[in-house]
Amino acid sequence: MKDKLLNSHILLGNRIREARKSIGKTQQEFALMVGVIPTHLNRWELGKVSPGWEYLTIIAEKTNVSLDWLLADKGSMQPDKRNEEDHIDCVEYAETVLSKIKEKMGIEIDEKEKEFVLNTIRKMFSETKNQAEEKLINIFKIMGK
Repeated sequence: MKDKLLNSHILLGNRIREARKSIGKTQQEFALMVGVIPTHLNRWELGKVSPGWEYLTIIAEKTNVSLDWLLADKGSMQPDKRNEEDHIDCVEYAETVLSKIKEKMGIEIDEKEKEFVLNTIRKMFSETKNQAEEKLINIFKIMGK
C-alpha cells in the first residue's frame, strides 16, 4: 500500500512537471504563479508530497490542463473544448433571452443586473436552454422586476 501511494505521488508529480513545461515556465516562475515557494513545487514534482486540492485546481487553471488528467491521467491533457463552446453558447443565448425578457415583459435591465444574470448563466451553463430561460425569468421575478 505504501508503495502504491508513493507511486501515485510520483505520477502526479510527473504530470505537474509536464503541465508546467507545457506553458514554458521554470519551477521558480511557476511557483510564483501558483503562490508557493519553489521548494514546495520541486517536492511536488519529485513526488515527495502532493499538493492540496486548492493548489491542484490552481495548477490546472494556470496551465490550462484538465483536472481529470492532472489527478488521474484520465482523458486528454487539455480541457474538453466542447464544454467551453457550450459555455459560450449559453452566455450568448442568455443575452438573447435578456432581450426577449425586455421585449415581452417590458423590463428594463441595467448593466449591473445584466452582468449578474450572465454570471449566473455562466455557473449553470450545462443546463438546457429551456431550463436556463426559466431560471432567468425566475431571477427577474425574485429581483422584483
